[in-house]
Amino acid sequence: MKLLLDEPTSTLNQESTVVVVKMFREVKGKTMMIGIFHDLSVVREVADRIIVMNNNQTVGTVTPGDVPGSGTGD
Repeated sequence: MKLLLDEPTSTLNQESTVVVVKMFREVKGKTMMIGIFHDLSVVREVADRIIVMNNNQTVGTVTPGDVPGSGTGD
């Protein structure tokens, strides 16, 4: 299975976001997920690798631990 996600939690309240993140965790490792996220707390929860883009250009690849506010690398 493959998932292509475009801001899947952008219009959800906190309770619904928690449910969706739980679903992402359940399929993690079983499916490939490619997503566009602006909510860094969701990214830290579900990503293995993060490709950072600016003006349609890739500016870097990081891990969730490299994201500010993740508790490591701040």
